[in-house]
Amino acid sequence: MKKIMQYSQDKFNSFTDEKKIRIITSFVNEIDKLWQDEEKRKNLLVELENCLEYVVDSSNRDLSNVLTRAKRLQSKTHLEFMTTFTSLLTKYSKEPRDHDLMEPRQNESKKHLTVPLYAILENLRSAFNVGSIIRTSECFGVRKVYMCGYTPTPDNIKVKKTSMATDEWILWERRKDILELIDQLKEQESIRLVALETSPDAQPIQLSSISQPAVIIVGNEAHGLSKEVLEKADQVLKIPLSGRKESFNVGVAYGIACYEILRKWDML
Repeated sequence: MKKIMQYSQDKFNSFTDEKKIRIITSFVNEIDKLWQDEEKRKNLLVELENCLEYVVDSSNRDLSNVLTRAKRLQSKTHLEFMTTFTSLLTKYSKEPRDHDLMEPRQNESKKHLTVPLYAILENLRSAFNVGSIIRTSECFGVRKVYMCGYTPTPDNIKVKKTSMATDEWILWERRKDILELIDQLKEQESIRLVALETSPDAQPIQLSSISQPAVIIVGNEAHGLSKEVLEKADQVLKIPLSGRKESFNVGVAYGIACYEILRKWDML
């Protein structure tokens, strides 16, 4: 909700129960997000209380249940407030992501350091995963992230939102030809190519020795890395799993790999 919506009683009660619930959950999510801002919170609570008072009765059981619990909202703690609306949010509200709940913050007093680690993303489809990888890369001090093939870049608003604006603090570049990029990195940087895959012949990452500098290459969420890239890799590594599922989300796997490599390099 980008601006506070004000509804008259007649206007609000002209809506269907479904739309009333959407409005109420929007107010709740915004209040939750801005809870620490007392002035904005109080203003939003007034509007929410007005909407709830307008609903004298409702055939919708979920809305009726909330009406019986939603009293004296201004005096509730954050926990009490959210508990009042939990069932409604669970059923009707879109699940919030990090960028919905947090504002990007930078520790200005902390010196920005980079490590001799790079990332190449081959044909990732999910903007959410790309944004997550960018954010992880910035947190670990990765020097540069390359988006290859049809991998979305921070020009995509979903990537930028999920990255929490860390794309502004880290080097990134779009490259169409991943094989050309790999050859250039090997020639210019003498870089170690570490492919992250789930293939049976991949070596467990915790047992591997990885020299500096290195680049982690991750591939398409469904199909993995291309055969040509795997053939060029110096090492094909995997993260051992104990559960029934055969792979992590690509963003999660990338984060684990970054941590393990930097731990080996004693750079954490």
